[in-house]
Amino acid sequence: MKNLKILATIASLTLLVGCGKTEEKANQKVENTPANTQTETNKNRPKEEKSESELTSEDVIGEVSNLEMGKKVVKKAAINLNEEYTSGPFKVTLNNITINELTPSKEYQEYFGTSDTFTMILVNLSVENNSEETNSIYPDQASLVTNTKEQLECDGMLSESIGGEYIGKVVKTGSILFYTTTKPEDINNVKLVINEPFDGDLNSLGEKITIEHQF
Repeated sequence: MKNLKILATIASLTLLVGCGKTEEKANQKVENTPANTQTETNKNRPKEEKSESELTSEDVIGEVSNLEMGKKVVKKAAINLNEEYTSGPFKVTLNNITINELTPSKEYQEYFGTSDTFTMILVNLSVENNSEETNSIYPDQASLVTNTKEQLECDGMLSESIGGEYIGKVVKTGSILFYTTTKPEDINNVKLVINEPFDGDLNSLGEKITIEHQF
């Protein structure tokens, strides 16, 4: 039962990372308009009507989401980055990073080992194997280093499975999760380190990928 709840939580994180909408806004119905209807300018368009690609980091900051794991408040954000990095046959695209304040629900207090509010960092990536061969890479086993001199390890249980074998030209997109007791306002720089990819014979295919972002 706990594993099922964790899977449901992962699905919730996927929908919320970078979307810039609260749960309440996501449930609002928006009427369809004809394609030839004149639309408002982006400047005058209400925030809830913006498409995901139109959202800015400022739109997302302050958003509150009530997840199964607890209450999440976005404190810092960098979205729609589309930064590309390559190693061997793999292309890794950094989509979004959010630094969030999480107050765990009663059901997840045992999992996190605390009932206190802590910081959760979500990194959304797209990973593509550009080779016809089967190759492997593990972004969901990455490390995250912060300006506060912490080295955080990815939570494999709550992160999405975007690592492992890529059988030919496969693309996987998802979010990986890190958490710390350091306050969000103290985290100004993060560096994500992903180990090098390898082939079916465990031969290295490239270098480590280092992704750095300053808020």
